[in-house]
Amino acid sequence: MISIKRPYIENENGKSRLCAEIAIAPEIYEKWKKQIGSRREYAGYEKAYSYGKDKFQLWYEVEDRSEQILCQERTDAFVVAVLYFAMVTGEDIEYEGVLSNELYHNLNTNLIPMHCNERSGLKPIRIIGRTESRKIESLDKNGTGVSRGVDSFDTIFTYLAENMDAEHRLNCLTVFNVGSYNNMPDLRARKTGMMTLDEYNEKAENFFSHDVEKGRQIAKELGTDFIAVNSNINSLYQGVFLELHGYSNSSAVLAVQKLFSHYYYSSAGEPEKARWGVEEDASDNVQFFSTESLQFYLARENVTRIEKIQHISQHETGRKRLHVCCDETENCGKCGKCFRTLLILELIGKQPEFKESFKDTSAYEKKGWKKYVWVLDKKDQDFFAKDIYEYIKREKMKIPMIAKAYHYTLPVRKVIHAIRGDWKG
Repeated sequence: MISIKRPYIENENGKSRLCAEIAIAPEIYEKWKKQIGSRREYAGYEKAYSYGKDKFQLWYEVEDRSEQILCQERTDAFVVAVLYFAMVTGEDIEYEGVLSNELYHNLNTNLIPMHCNERSGLKPIRIIGRTESRKIESLDKNGTGVSRGVDSFDTIFTYLAENMDAEHRLNCLTVFNVGSYNNMPDLRARKTGMMTLDEYNEKAENFFSHDVEKGRQIAKELGTDFIAVNSNINSLYQGVFLELHGYSNSSAVLAVQKLFSHYYYSSAGEPEKARWGVEEDASDNVQFFSTESLQFYLARENVTRIEKIQHISQHETGRKRLHVCCDETENCGKCGKCFRTLLILELIGKQPEFKESFKDTSAYEKKGWKKYVWVLDKKDQDFFAKDIYEYIKREKMKIPMIAKAYHYTLPVRKVIHAIRGDWKG
């Protein structure tokens, strides 16, 4: 059993925190470590994961002047925060205080049965506690995250469009520190003992502070409000994020649900997941985190990555502030996300217009015809590569013959890389 105490607010050093004590027994932590450590992508996680006493304080932090938006009247944020942990370990959740009745119904009737099956390995659990149907009074803001990525900017410009009705028009941008900054390079360092948990979280905090400043600048440019929420939720999950970003981000929204009436969660290609065998996660079903007073939407789920970038290219803020890099605070021009974004920009004829976002494209330019090899090699495995390949065919563009010829050596290259032990699939 995972137990959640009644939420409360603490004020210190110009910050306000919504807090709750979470009780998790050592044997439950051990189950979590074993389950996550058994996944290939988390090899070494079991050894690196650390925990303290049976109880720890989970918190969500805002500036003091924003204390009134912290929702201590509901335990919603904390139940959603630990839900993935509970389903991995098969432990029921018991909570003090009250849960929004709509959220309680959505989780028990829809989300938990939908996600807990043999394929996912998640276990059905019970959520035990009192519920309340009364609406929480809010400031009726409409929010979305400003990660500065493709999905984020596409959602922002969609809900800021002149023809958007006033009730749903975007008027608040957010930045949350709930695990996304504990990225894979740092996770690898953590798993190999090169980085302590404190160092790991401190580096994430620095990335978060950088994005808060950038988010404020963009909100000012676009004429919206801005809110940043810090959290220590990564002390529970310690680098596991891709599978649970829907849970952790939504928990931060619920922590400040007295601010919002609508929240737009940017889609990252959810409809394509089932077609490609990618595991479903909570971002597919964020509507199930809705309460009586707050409605979640999965934004722009049927729009392709290329269509989103074409949309962003129509807006100056998007052209000069797009950030897709998974390794650096500015676009490195070398990583996989930078590469595929630059390739799309080149194909749609917009790369020069994004020179403020991609200041150094030399590594990409050096690839020459080899940039097309990735598309050909991955088009049957990666839905982003498939999207690009179909665009090339649809627009009757030419792929260099040398790239096609090199692609046909893929079986041989697989054998060579397998022998060397560096094949990435």
